[in-house]
Formats: sequence, C-alpha cells, structure tokens
Amino acid sequence: MLMVWLLSFEAMAQCNTTADDGSFDCAGYTASNSGGECVSPAYIDSISGTESGGRYNCTNSIGANGRYQFMPATRDDLCTRVDPSLPCVSQAAFANCPALQDAYFQAFNKDNYNALENCGAFNKVGSTINGAQVSESCLMAAAHLGGAGGACKWANSNGAYDPDDGATSLTDYCNKHGGIPVFASGSECESPATGTPEPEACRKGPGLPVCELLACSIGTNTGFCSGPSEITSPLPTPPPLGGISLGGDWCETPPTSSDAAARIAESANNNIGASTADVAATEGGALGCALAVSRMLDCAGCGVGEHVGTGALQSALEASPCYEKVDSGTIDQSQLQPGDVLVTPRGSSAGHTGVYVGEGNIVSNSSSGFAGSDPGTVQQNYDVGRWNSGVVSRNSANSGVYRRVPCDECTP
Repeated sequence: MLMVWLLSFEAMAQCNTTADDGSFDCAGYTASNSGGECVSPAYIDSISGTESGGRYNCTNSIGANGRYQFMPATRDDLCTRVDPSLPCVSQAAFANCPALQDAYFQAFNKDNYNALENCGAFNKVGSTINGAQVSESCLMAAAHLGGAGGACKWANSNGAYDPDDGATSLTDYCNKHGGIPVFASGSECESPATGTPEPEACRKGPGLPVCELLACSIGTNTGFCSGPSEITSPLPTPPPLGGISLGGDWCETPPTSSDAAARIAESANNNIGASTADVAATEGGALGCALAVSRMLDCAGCGVGEHVGTGALQSALEASPCYEKVDSGTIDQSQLQPGDVLVTPRGSSAGHTGVYVGEGNIVSNSSSGFAGSDPGTVQQNYDVGRWNSGVVSRNSANSGVYRRVPCDECTP
C-alpha cells in the first residue's frame, strides 16, 4: 500500500547539532577495511549530500542521525546483526564520530548489496523502470531510502511499488543517484569523500532538505518505513534530541513491592495498554518492544536507559551490575521467575523482548496489534509455549536468553 505523508510547514524540523556525551572514545576508534573494498567516495558524496548536506553532526527531530541520516533502529541493527564488531554507541556519541559513521555506512551498503543480490534485483540492471535507467547505484540508493526490502519490491514489481517519504519516491532516488560507482578498491579507498557538496545537493523532492522532513530518512531492512498510512497535522511532539522521554501514559501506577524483581513484574502489568507508537523511531510502534521493556524497567526503578533495538537493550542489560544472565535457548517455565527479562536479539530473523509476569505469561509490546489493539500497545500477548514456538524458534543466534535482577539490587 502506498504510504502518504501529509506534512505541514510547522511539522518540519531543522537539522540540529548534538553535543558529545563523552561516552565513546572516538579519537581512539579506527575502522578496519576488510577485503580492501570500500564504498566509493563518489557514492558517499552523492548520498550524504542529499541526506545531510555532508554534515556529520546532523540530527533531526525524530532522531535520524549523522551524515547518512540513520534512524536509531537501523544503527542498532547494524551493530548487532550486520556487523557485531561495530561498537553500539549513544546517539550523541554517534553524531560526533565521523569515523564510526563511515564504518556504519560501509557495513550498511555491503548488507544492502547482499540483500539485493539475493532477491534478484540486480537482474534489472540495464532496464528502465518508471522512466529511470536502472543501475547498481540506482538500486543501492533505493535501498538507502526505502530499505533493501523496499528496493527489491520496487525492482521486482517493475515500479508498481514506489512509495515516497513525503517528498521523494524510490524512482526519484534511483534517478538522482544512478550511474555512480558504488564500490571502489585499492588507492581509491584512501581518498576520502569531500564532505562539502554544493548547497543545492542537500535537496529531495520539491526543494526540501531531508533534514527538514519529519519522516523516516532511511528505510528498514525489510522495506520502506512502516507506520500509519497517513499522518496529518498536528503531529505528536517529537522526542527531545539525545534521548526518548517517557510518554504520558507510562508509570501512572507505580509498583509498590520492595523486591526489585516483583517491581519489574508489577510494572509490566501496570503498563498494559500503554503505547510506544508516539516515538517515531519505532515506526508506528512496530519496532517498540525494546522501548516498551526499557520503560517498564524505568518505571520499576531498575532502568538501563531507553533503547529501540533488542540488541542495544541486551548490551545494556549485560553492562548493568543489576542484571545477571540466567540461561539461554528454549525457555523452561519452571526456571522462570516473575520479573525476568526475556530477550532474543536480532541475530537471524526474530528479535523480541518481554517481561515474564508469572503463571506462564509474558507481557510485551505488540508490533502488529493483538486482540484488537493498535500496533505498539503493551499486552499480555505471549505465554511460554507461544514464546518458544513463535519467537525463539525463529532466532538462531543467542536465542531465548533472559536476565534476572538480584533482589537486593536496584532499590529506587
């Protein structure tokens, strides 16, 4: 279904800079160049000129970040699923580390190339779709805008699938960035992109810089940015830069137990019906499970920061002295205790997280809607059997791991 984004002038947000929070040693980071191949400087300049005007410290109001305007969920996916050697860092640290952004862009394009090759999209090279001459860079640019899945659908449907992000369609991006070498090798990899494109390069659609569009600046690995089919003014207030604030329907009923694990279970039950759809990075709530659990832990006084991706949440739990790994693999109900946090990081095909609340039941964000709810709504939507068959069985990497908070820790 074609997605329509109706944007008022007031809804547009200028590109803002973000102060470094000091959590990552950018000066000490050096990216590796495995295989001697890199994304070509010409392609880097073309894409980054459109996305951010070549500016590394460019963060828009919904969290699209950096020279290439990665959304938080995409950054989480890149450092957990695509290339675990990439450090997962905060939004502020990412915005202030050009070398890390470039390394993410390298990994992102290699992953997109593999996906386009696997779906047969490159078979369309040399053909014409919607008046656009299809080239390798045309398809890669479409994947940057609409995700590799979206670019595959665009190519394999001969352009019948051609959504836009509020100003620019996949065909438009194909036209704009087609005919450019995507990859380079040898000495070309030692020649950095200029980072100073002409001012008019930062343009999409009807003369609007992408940093001023309150829309998904980059697609997901499965397709074009999902979410509501229509957004009209007034729009929800976007989260502040540098973090995601709790929505008004969270923590209204605080847990009362003195035991930390019991508070987490209480918090999960108390927040049933709350939604993550207010945060644009969750794409209408479809990517909100980690954010929902983050908020449950915050409400219980046992927070580890707020995270959109399951991989980032798992990393935060691993780093916290308040949580210990109990087991992994298939979940055994007899070993679970109320308040246990279940996480299946996105290593293969499934990535989900929820909180065990007892009697075989698990509370989590409903990404697609459950029992008549809207996507993004927190529900008691799993039991242990369904979790094992519907989540763990689809995830082969570190599947089913869960964490437990020691009862004498995390006293609010």
